[in-house]
Amino acid sequence: MQHHKNVALVIGSIGLLTLSACSSTESTGATESPVASQTTETVVASETETVQHTTEVVETSTEATTAANVDEPVENADLPYSGIGVGSPFSLNGEDATVCIYGDGYGTNVWAAGSNTSCEFVSAVHHELVDDLNPTTDNIRDHLPATVTATSPTTGETYDLTCSQRGDALVSCRGGNNASVHFY
Repeated sequence: MQHHKNVALVIGSIGLLTLSACSSTESTGATESPVASQTTETVVASETETVQHTTEVVETSTEATTAANVDEPVENADLPYSGIGVGSPFSLNGEDATVCIYGDGYGTNVWAAGSNTSCEFVSAVHHELVDDLNPTTDNIRDHLPATVTATSPTTGETYDLTCSQRGDALVSCRGGNNASVHFY
């Protein structure tokens, strides 16, 4: 009987060692998604005693992050100017966007909403950024604040966005609840 108890202890120890070895991961900069599963093992400890061991195994799957290049500069030649109008979807350096304002002055041609942003919010951000500017003589880039605060007509909430120049023409403002407003 002692032999069966020792076998059960050895099997349990091996399971714990395996579990602890599996939980160690190296940092790769990738996203890990845990997946838990349980296994139940029945071990005969003696002729009259049966012990069940339940072991939870947590596996991780590593997925490469394929986010859009949201902060990288974009060359003027890579920005769409023709063949798009208000409501047109397009890709802005791998990020989905929709044209909201087309050809309004202030040194810009296109104002666009990112995938989690409404055109109504783009208009609110636009209004905040161009307030007190002359549309024919002022270039918005010369008056760009580090942060712009705008109220969303859709949610009624006020959000802060940080604007950054992404090349000679493109400016992207990001913040709030994953909002993105782009203009060039």
